[in-house]
Amino acid sequence: MRVPIRWTALYVLVLSLVPGASRGGVMYEFTSIHVPGAINTWAYGINNAGQIVGQYALPGSLSSLGFVRDTLGHYTTFDVPGLDVTGNYSMGINDHGVIVGSYSSHGFVRDAAGNLSTLDVPGAFYTSADGINNAGQIVGYYSMGGTFHGFMRDAMGNFSTIDVPGATRTYAFGINNTGLIVGTSSDFDGFLRDATGNYTTIDVPTGGVTFLQGVNDAGQIVGYNGPGIGFLGIPVPEPPTSVMGGTGLAAVLGVFCRHRRRSNSP
Repeated sequence: MRVPIRWTALYVLVLSLVPGASRGGVMYEFTSIHVPGAINTWAYGINNAGQIVGQYALPGSLSSLGFVRDTLGHYTTFDVPGLDVTGNYSMGINDHGVIVGSYSSHGFVRDAAGNLSTLDVPGAFYTSADGINNAGQIVGYYSMGGTFHGFMRDAMGNFSTIDVPGATRTYAFGINNTGLIVGTSSDFDGFLRDATGNYTTIDVPTGGVTFLQGVNDAGQIVGYNGPGIGFLGIPVPEPPTSVMGGTGLAAVLGVFCRHRRRSNSP
């Protein structure tokens, strides 16, 4: 069952608010993330210190490199050491400095000491490890039977499948310490999945496909859209009804997100 819920999301700045906007929801203020000199930037993960990891591409380059953005907005670029292949992607980082990602057709885990191990879903043709929390729970996606499914691997090495109800493909990209999982489905929407299995769909106002890649315990989300524009979404209190209902719109630099809740109930 789908229950429609509307909410407002702000992209960088809203000078005035549209009358009749949603009430009782959550708003996000979005800030662009762009590695200096890069032609594309993809934000993939965020930890509770606000450090963001991702991938970027330089003009004329056939491969991509990783980056870390600190809370002051400074960028440090890097590649995954010890993997001499094209296309190494560092996707997620937890508060212990453990990084997960992918190379070739495999996922990997890199501990804080720099030791690497391969992670593959049993029987899968392709595995990507994309997010990790402090309990060692890892989420990602895999290819099997001609389609893609999300997965979660617990600290004991047990795998479980994640599929958004009604979607033909599911990609799980991030997980926080409360078990909140973010990702993207075949509907080209981002999704949030709570620890009880309820799904909420989010569309970011920059347009195109919404890829939700990471979430921290403060509920801050990071990702990018189809054109390769990175974003940071920060939960902010929704204004009182009296503010939302004003007239005389001066200028709006934000747009509305669709926000609808999905559950596993028929």
